[in-house]
Amino acid sequence: MRLTALDPAQVDTRSPHPAQAGACLPQIGGRSLHPAEAALVPRSDLLRKRQFIAGRLCARAALREIGAEAGPLLVRPDGSPDWPADVRGSISHKPRLCIVAVGSAAAVGGLGIDLEPAQELPQAVWRSVLTDGEQARISIGRIHHGRLEPRLIFSAKESYYKWYRSAGGLHDIGFHDVEVDFRGSEIRYHPREPLPTTFGRCVVGGKWLITITWSNPLNES
Repeated sequence: MRLTALDPAQVDTRSPHPAQAGACLPQIGGRSLHPAEAALVPRSDLLRKRQFIAGRLCARAALREIGAEAGPLLVRPDGSPDWPADVRGSISHKPRLCIVAVGSAAAVGGLGIDLEPAQELPQAVWRSVLTDGEQARISIGRIHHGRLEPRLIFSAKESYYKWYRSAGGLHDIGFHDVEVDFRGSEIRYHPREPLPTTFGRCVVGGKWLITITWSNPLNES
């Protein structure tokens, strides 16, 4: 598995053609977007444009690191990246950071990553995101990450959804379909049947929260 990261603010979008936007990014080899990717770049929103370009450039760098064919990374009908058939991958981005995780299908059965600011989750959305069990656990102080626990639960669920799709899952999933708790950096998932359980880890930093979820290939336990 490989991770790559980039600040989207470093992406130069002044070029009239987005395919030239990688020239200012030496940390990822100075590569530019494939023309087919450039056609997908949002044109009306500078922030979204930078995030999209950063995600594709990070993805190409990560694919090269695992020896995968780094052709154009297009989109599926649901809007998710259309990774090569022999790759599992995930992209998450915010205005000042983009992170990509990839692994070969021989090494991971599915992969999901999420990035969130290290800020409290507004209580107004707790009921939409947190299960009754999660809210009860937080209310009695049975937590591992202090005031950031609700936001970290949100991020872990986002990673789970991405992992599930990456692994070929077909069910629609809501926030209350998966319950999350932590043991230090370990994420423990408790999904409703028939949803599968899997592995997860979290990183809590001063500015960012990162959660990553993966599974072994189908022929391994």
